Amino acid sequence: MGQLVLLDKLQHFQPRDARAVDPRDDGGIKLRRLGRQFHRTPLHRGSQFPRQVGGAGALGQQREPRHLLPELRTAELLLAFQQQAREAMSGDQNVARDFAERHDVRGGFVAELAGRKLLDGGGRIRADRFPGIQHLFQSHHMFPLYVVGRASTGCPLGPAGLQTRSPARRPPQGVRIDHMNRRDFFRAGSAVAAVPASIWADAAKGAMRITAVETDLLRFAPGKPFADAIHNFGAEAGGVVLRLHTDAGITGWAYSSFGMIAGGPPVVQTILEQEIKPLLIGKDPAFPKRLRADLWKATEYQGVAGLGQFAIAAADIALWDILGKAAGLPVYKMLGAYADRVPAYSMCGWYYEGDGDLSQFKQSIAAAFEEGFPAAKIKVGRAPLDDDIRRIEAALALAGKQRRVMVDANQAFNLNEAIRRGRVYQQLGCYWYEEPMPPYDHVAYAELARELDIPIATGENEYTKYAYADLIARHGVDIVQPDNRRAGGVSEWMEIAAIAAGFGLDVASHGGGATNVHMLLAMPNAIYLESGSLKGTPSNVEELRMRDGRILAPELPGMGSELRPDFIRKHKVG
Repeated sequence: MGQLVLLDKLQHFQPRDARAVDPRDDGGIKLRRLGRQFHRTPLHRGSQFPRQVGGAGALGQQREPRHLLPELRTAELLLAFQQQAREAMSGDQNVARDFAERHDVRGGFVAELAGRKLLDGGGRIRADRFPGIQHLFQSHHMFPLYVVGRASTGCPLGPAGLQTRSPARRPPQGVRIDHMNRRDFFRAGSAVAAVPASIWADAAKGAMRITAVETDLLRFAPGKPFADAIHNFGAEAGGVVLRLHTDAGITGWAYSSFGMIAGGPPVVQTILEQEIKPLLIGKDPAFPKRLRADLWKATEYQGVAGLGQFAIAAADIALWDILGKAAGLPVYKMLGAYADRVPAYSMCGWYYEGDGDLSQFKQSIAAAFEEGFPAAKIKVGRAPLDDDIRRIEAALALAGKQRRVMVDANQAFNLNEAIRRGRVYQQLGCYWYEEPMPPYDHVAYAELARELDIPIATGENEYTKYAYADLIARHGVDIVQPDNRRAGGVSEWMEIAAIAAGFGLDVASHGGGATNVHMLLAMPNAIYLESGSLKGTPSNVEELRMRDGRILAPELPGMGSELRPDFIRKHKVG
């Protein structure tokens, strides 16, 4: 095999029907190389790349520039894919069928870069799908590139390029396509084992620089109304997308969501564009904690709480996304993985309009349990205690003895009422009692925790590790619940979890998504990811997967924070 592959993931072949399930069929997967312009550009002239994988003079014999990182990253993925394929080719047809069904084999030319289609059905590069690297296509600074797919009938591959029936379906000028059969593809993966781990560090020693900061404002159409004890949702929602581009062609992503308050996202966007951006341009993203300190100093005048912290958190998440992609690793592994899956509960028991008989309430909980969640959280505190009891009993009846029910009061009570209702909640058997009082009253939380046996869960509205340290030191919380927007992103989140661990406390996320999954998987004291339903149209490039009530570790390099282009186009403002 020639140069390695520039793909964030060699991803998944899925058959169109049962006849395609045998992975030993040589007529299927083709590996095709695109592009040789890389060595012709002034930017990369003089770069010495290995001419083959493995053997004498292979990658381990020289120190490569950081431009090799995407190729080296994919070498690791190729090796992992090859190992899966070997297991599937063991002769067990059930194993083979399972392998084929978990991978993406379809007609036409299919590839994925971070989960997005790289080629259309005619073999053309879809540069428009990759705003972060579109300049590479436009300026012809192309890395050697392979894609994996299934050869279409009547479309022979050869040195002259992809021959198609229609000129409109030909690849871009200068793109050459070679091929190898399936067995060659699997054999080629074995050579990757010769690549030593040190090459990753050697390639990464060249400093990367942030070259551009981009934001998008999203707004969602009004949806079905729902509520908690003090908030009404559904009428307005949106968020801010952040992209940090680097001179290595890697883009870091973050998304800060808002369930309400239409004015919030534009403010965060302004802070990112006018205060965060000037400080990040030209900086090395390999120093997220140093950059966090710089951003705190820069935003000190208006304070690092509130929407200023939303912006800082987004920048921190995007920085970690860059680092994960540069290293070719999911960020939870970079942070020091503790687990490869995390239990999840469903936030499903909202207040709904016209739901006096609790039919919508019961339906939402039943659907969560049917989807596989082992626990559900319901809202309380909007009405008198008798209504809370009715809701809790209905949820517990659906949960049975094998599942848990948590209650969330969303700051609705003062201390006396929080104690009164909390005694009832613990008597009914609720697993935890969440945020019954305003977050700033740490003295009241300490008193509440002394009075009740039920675990007190709170923290979603605390900003920075210093607020958590005070709350924890006062013994006002049993289950710490950081929100990655308010807590400050990956760097701050991990420090908060360490403080909690030092006091013997558990951690559960406020909110779901891949970003939280990465952090929880690196925390020994993590017990739950909060989540909504995983069904429906995904917003992120990499979708979360749940098995036996646990969210599985993300597989793509980075934070999993990259949004799908079609999702952005649909909801982008302006």
